[in-house]
Amino acid sequence: MKSFRLWSLHLSVAMLFLMALNCTVAADSDDPIRTNIVKALTARTAAINQANTTLAKSFDQAINDLSSGGFLDATKAVMAEKDAFQTKGKYPQSNLMANFLSDYANAREAANHDLAQAFDDAVSAYTQQLKVKEATAIRDEKTKFLAAEEKAMGSIASKKADAPAVATEFFKDFTSRFDTRINQVAALDTAAKKKDQHQAVVKEFDEELSKKTLSIHFPIVDVQPLTGTQNQNNYRLTLKSPREIESIPEQWKAMPTYELRLSSDEV
Repeated sequence: MKSFRLWSLHLSVAMLFLMALNCTVAADSDDPIRTNIVKALTARTAAINQANTTLAKSFDQAINDLSSGGFLDATKAVMAEKDAFQTKGKYPQSNLMANFLSDYANAREAANHDLAQAFDDAVSAYTQQLKVKEATAIRDEKTKFLAAEEKAMGSIASKKADAPAVATEFFKDFTSRFDTRINQVAALDTAAKKKDQHQAVVKEFDEELSKKTLSIHFPIVDVQPLTGTQNQNNYRLTLKSPREIESIPEQWKAMPTYELRLSSDEV
């Protein structure tokens, strides 16, 4: 029922927009130009409702993944964001939901692009028919639509990302626990104890890592062909540090960029 109220809100806004549009375009119900805009608006409403449905289901996926990993605080945070989304239509702001919110924003932007193109086509068509009044009205509607959408997308655009919640939370938790254990070792009273305990801690955490399979995303910032006969059809990719490690302490971060050597097929 909560999700239904949210979808109804999106539909109501769309209907109000459609009513305003009908007041600004020629009254002829057979006007093919107006019909195309109405079709585009209907398609946008359907696309955004589908995106909302997908985002709502994504909360459950994130909660399941985080709870299975034993991340209590992260699980509670996503549950709270899910409730805020369902009851108030508030979009999640944590990095735990960043990848899902990015998918939502991309779907919404695609739907908006198609509607904006329909506006432009209508303005052009009316202008070609010398219906200047109608063309101006449609252009004004497009301006209002884009302004409203920019405001609505503001909080979403700032959170667009592709970091899976589990990997992000794991790295933050792992580095915190490792630092704590190493500090405990450093406090021991003899060098021999420190050496033995340090080796034990490293082995323990290494075994933990060896059992993990995590998705890590490295943004590609540059692709350049390698020179020389031996490097024919080979490329160098320059990668930034993955978003999944943004929340960990600075001392854990190694190089700000990485390079991979790939063949043309791999690229």
